[in-house]
Amino acid sequence: MRQETAQDDSLSKKIQEYVQANYQDADLNISITSQYFDLTSAYLSSIYKKQTGCSLLEYINTVRIDHGEEFLKKGYSVVEAAEMSGFRDSGTFIRAFKKKKGITPGQLKKTM
Repeated sequence: MRQETAQDDSLSKKIQEYVQANYQDADLNISITSQYFDLTSAYLSSIYKKQTGCSLLEYINTVRIDHGEEFLKKGYSVVEAAEMSGFRDSGTFIRAFKKKKGITPGQLKKTM
C-alpha cells in the first residue's frame, strides 16, 4: 500500500509538471493529460484528487489564472493574457479569474 501511494505522489508531481509545461495549449484538459500518461481520465482524476485534495481541472485552471495574472501585471491586455494563458476566449478567462481571485482582470489592471 505504501509503495502504491508513493507512486501516486510521483504521478501527481509529474501531472503538475506536465500541466505547467503545457498550460498555454487551449486543448489541455483531463482527457489530453490522461492520454499523455496512458491512463483513463477517471483513474487519473481520481489519483490526482486523492493525492492533492483538488481536482485536476481545478489545478489546470489555477495554473492558467496565475499565469494570466502575471501577464496582466506585465502590461498585457485582458484578451492577450487570456490567450497566452490557455483560455479559448477572454470571457471564460474573466469568469474563471473572478471566481478564483474575487475581482475581474480589468479591476486588477486598474489597481496597478
